[in-house]
Amino acid sequence: MIKFTRIKQLKLEIGSKIIIRNDLIARCSYDGVYCNTRMINYCGKKTIIKSILKNTSGAHNNYRLDIDNGSWTWNKNMLKK
Repeated sequence: MIKFTRIKQLKLEIGSKIIIRNDLIARCSYDGVYCNTRMINYCGKKTIIKSILKNTSGAHNNYRLDIDNGSWTWNKNMLKK
């Protein structure tokens, strides 16, 4: 018998406290968001969601973070609570 585990969805809102994942790889794309070499400097750091970029197609939202003054675009696969 196969046992399924429910994965907890991240509920991210403006002001949510999050951590940028430690295992991001530079020059890779995470659901369409490119992770550049400068973004890697923020891995493992705590930050706050500054704004949400709503995707009009209904796909994943992207986020701007306080730690980089909103310079880069991040998505939920790059973050954890």
